[in-house]
Amino acid sequence: MQAASFSGVSKGLSKLLSMLIGLVVVIVAGIAITNSFYQYVYPISIRPAVMIEYVDLIEAGNNDMLILNLKNIGNVPVDVQHVVVDGVGDVDCKVAGSGSPGTTFSIVCSGNILSGYDGSISGIVRIGFIDGSSMALIFKAGRGQAAAIETTTDTMTETSIGDFDIEFNPDKVVARPGSSKFSNLKITSKGYEGTITLTVKSCPNSWTCSLSSDIVDLPGTGKPVKLEFSVPSSTKEGYYVIMVSAQDSLNRIKTASLTVEVKKVDT
Repeated sequence: MQAASFSGVSKGLSKLLSMLIGLVVVIVAGIAITNSFYQYVYPISIRPAVMIEYVDLIEAGNNDMLILNLKNIGNVPVDVQHVVVDGVGDVDCKVAGSGSPGTTFSIVCSGNILSGYDGSISGIVRIGFIDGSSMALIFKAGRGQAAAIETTTDTMTETSIGDFDIEFNPDKVVARPGSSKFSNLKITSKGYEGTITLTVKSCPNSWTCSLSSDIVDLPGTGKPVKLEFSVPSSTKEGYYVIMVSAQDSLNRIKTASLTVEVKKVDT
């Protein structure tokens, strides 16, 4: 009788233990499946993305206007306080719109945009999102025509790719008509490592402007690039500007300006 009772208890315990083991297995498997699901879904669920819908460039003397309409096609709101337009000179830009997902917001820049250019400009719009990520959109705008959007970069964190600066030293030079002069263009890395492409964007009519090199690798040795220019003998006295642009491998564009005072000096 006792043996039968003990056998019954043993069978009951074995059944309970089996149920407990099965429950643990189900829980562990559920956790593993859930983790795999979130590892797959979470990285792609947050998607900051913006596209350019419309670009226009309006010429108006010393107050040209650049208009860009952008649409948030992702699911992360744009931080409209961190929208920057580079490569179009010294302009005043204002952002209108919330930058919420699915909405269109506008950037209107005004200033002497076309000064020193041949009727077209290219620039970059850097856009920050509230999650700390950012992206860059490259555009080209021409006088009296719709702009062509060239490309976009992948979403990136600005601090992870570094930056660079360019400046002339000296940034002001005095020259006589019929003379040749030069200034040094210094390109400095601020964490950026890669190639910088230099271009003379603006050279006064009939002048000759040339760079000693149009490619610089950063961080490099810090050796400056020489800009040489020749002033025709027929040039009138006054102030003239030479502008050089620098573009990195991420299509970010920066410019530096050299002011030349043409002055007849008594000998």
